Amino acid sequence: MKALSLIGMALLSISSLAQAQSTPIEQWKIVEGRGLTDDYVYLGMSRKEANTRTTNGNCRGKVTQCSFRGQDNPDAPVITLFFNEKNKVTDINFIQGGAISWPTTAGVVDGMTPEQVQALYPGSVIQQADPFTRVVVAARQGYRYSFKQVCNSDDQCPIFTYHSVFKRQKAQ
Repeated sequence: MKALSLIGMALLSISSLAQAQSTPIEQWKIVEGRGLTDDYVYLGMSRKEANTRTTNGNCRGKVTQCSFRGQDNPDAPVITLFFNEKNKVTDINFIQGGAISWPTTAGVVDGMTPEQVQALYPGSVIQQADPFTRVVVAARQGYRYSFKQVCNSDDQCPIFTYHSVFKRQKAQ
């Protein structure tokens, strides 16, 4: 009887693990103040668990950050995790540009202007990071959107954006 209980618990664990990644990668969303759909990566995640998300192994050791693509899919955005001294994830960056891109739960997609993003996050502010980069900081929601546009000699002005998730901050 005890063996049956152990087998049942093992099957339940396996089914909950499969259920945890039930959403197809193309439908994932960036969850402000948290991480990604189905907790593929999330704030507070341990380094040990982060190592299970990639086969490239660059999250091991005492590194302060590591990068990989979701499910090691070459079309997925690059995910960068930042670790504190307790080996827990404190910040997550998402750099998109492949065949797969993820919106935020509020609806932000790559290429939106800082003003469009700010309108989706009450209380957010736009900061000038450098002459070419503006950053929308939505501290209460735990989200940051960086927008960079640099024109080249051909008068082409490509836009580079990336998303960051961090711990929500209380309104002051």
